[in-house]
Amino acid sequence: MQLITYLIGTAVSLGTSVAFWGTAAHSMGMLPPEAFIAAENIGITLPPMPR
Repeated sequence: MQLITYLIGTAVSLGTSVAFWGTAAHSMGMLPPEAFIAAENIGITLPPMPR
């Protein structure tokens, strides 16, 4: 049971970290064009990056 709790906690932490840094990179205009293509492929529409 502790292993499952650990794995869920790790997955949530990783997801939060990826979301935070992805948002930061997007707001600073640092995402490569491939990120927009990958997002579109999984059904996510990203807003245009600031210039």
